[in-house]
Amino acid sequence: MFPQPETIDAIATALNITPAQLFEAQGCPKNTICFDKREFVKEISEGLYERLNQSMVEYFEGKV
Repeated sequence: MFPQPETIDAIATALNITPAQLFEAQGCPKNTICFDKREFVKEISEGLYERLNQSMVEYFEGKV
C-alpha cells in the first residue's frame, strides 16, 4: 500500500526536504542503505510529534 499524500508531506516536512526528494533514484538525502534506520525513524517521529504538538497548541489557543 502506498502512503497517503498527507503522510508523504508530513515525512518530507519532518526531514526538511521536498516530497520529491523522497522518490529520487538515490533515495532521500541520507542514503537509505548506509544510515542508521533507528535514527531515521527517531528523526521522523520527533519531527511529526513537534508538528502535531504545534498544531494542537494553535488549535486550542484559537478555541479558548
